[in-house]
Amino acid sequence: MGRYIQDVVLYKPTDFVVFMMNDFLSKNSFRLSTWKKEPVYRAGDAVIEGYQYLKWYYDGCTLHVEAWISGGGIIGAARRSFEIETGLEYGARKEPFLIELEQLFDLMRQDLAQPVGIAQPIPVLTVDNGKYAKSAFIMGLCSVIFGLPLPFFGVPLSFTGAGRARRAKNSDKAGMAAAGRVLCFIGMLLSVIGLMGYLVIASRYRGY
Repeated sequence: MGRYIQDVVLYKPTDFVVFMMNDFLSKNSFRLSTWKKEPVYRAGDAVIEGYQYLKWYYDGCTLHVEAWISGGGIIGAARRSFEIETGLEYGARKEPFLIELEQLFDLMRQDLAQPVGIAQPIPVLTVDNGKYAKSAFIMGLCSVIFGLPLPFFGVPLSFTGAGRARRAKNSDKAGMAAAGRVLCFIGMLLSVIGLMGYLVIASRYRGY
């Protein structure tokens, strides 16, 4: 798939942009990696979410960002099976990764207060992924409840919840995110067992 490429004109101090980008990368669990021998940042996994890739640079005026997803993942494969992908958009819907980047760009445009003293830090608004922790916990709990009797609901709930738990694990609600992630994996297991049960029942009644 093609890359999402964006040039955001900021005219912000370089240390501010570097701080904001590093904060975003850390809170979303990005790590240094390579893509076809190209140094990039990568987050996600190949099984559930697919991999998210990002590279960037700032010249003191314009922030250049390139982002794309690859590696499949059950969530990504299911989404791409129904909609045509273009960059980080699927039909009329945006990939959550794109939404997060757009929110980051908005934060980059915030007005900066003037420092009171030479050694005084400047307060800024940063990315807050704590909002994902509660939804991850709720989805994980629901996937555990519905995993066996309604695995077709349990599977997407557990996978989506696991992705949100990853985003929130470095937030101020890391404990809730960790609990949600555990529940999501339990829900995945129960959903798989539930699906196997449906297949066994279907095979027994196939001949009737």
